[in-house]
Amino acid sequence: MELGENDKYSLKILTKYVIVLLLLFIVSIFLAMTNSYVPGKEVISRVRVVRFQVALQMFCGKYGILPEGNNQQLTKVLMGADTKQNPQKIILLEAREPDKFLFWNRYSPALDSKGNYLDGWGTPLDIKVDNKTGNILVRSFGPNRKNDDGKEDDIEASKNIYGIGDQQE
Repeated sequence: MELGENDKYSLKILTKYVIVLLLLFIVSIFLAMTNSYVPGKEVISRVRVVRFQVALQMFCGKYGILPEGNNQQLTKVLMGADTKQNPQKIILLEAREPDKFLFWNRYSPALDSKGNYLDGWGTPLDIKVDNKTGNILVRSFGPNRKNDDGKEDDIEASKNIYGIGDQQE
């Protein structure tokens, strides 16, 4: 059976509509996936600063003393990998890999290659722990990545868990 001129014309128009509808469907799926909520770097940084501070408090609650060391060492202790300071290997801090969307990360990773715990901008957190006074200070240097002593764009959480001495501000 041969198609007439009107049938061929109708088939061409129908084919074009189907192609346009498919493209619109593909674009809408892509936009829905890329516009799903991804927290900003500041939100990620605030969460990570508070998460680290709380992990230190929980460690002290379990062992009666704060762990010692730099960012990398403290991260290792809180992740249960340092058996000297955390003999029970209690995991108080996790650092999962960022979600991937197609070929890129949806947000910055929590650890660098050296094992430092990072803020949302990829800068290691500044962590100060004083076992004598019980002061804990966890700070992100913010988007400018410079230590502004808690001013400017720094994000910090401080706590005196022993209730003695001066609390760091």
